[in-house]
Amino acid sequence: MNYEELIGLTQLENNNLTVLDLFCGGGLGAIGIIKAGFNISQAIDNNKYAVDTYNNNIGNHCIL
Repeated sequence: MNYEELIGLTQLENNNLTVLDLFCGGGLGAIGIIKAGFNISQAIDNNKYAVDTYNNNIGNHCIL
């Protein structure tokens, strides 16, 4: 059993809606947003290390 089956996360079809991820942290919430079928246009956080982590793991669209 993989983690998606274990916690019930399945990728939903893209719904063509775009969101702005405020106070995004390291990107844990972004995983849920993406799995729910949304597109993230930009992410913003006030912590340099969180922004670096987000950009490394989710995509290079997070700003400080």
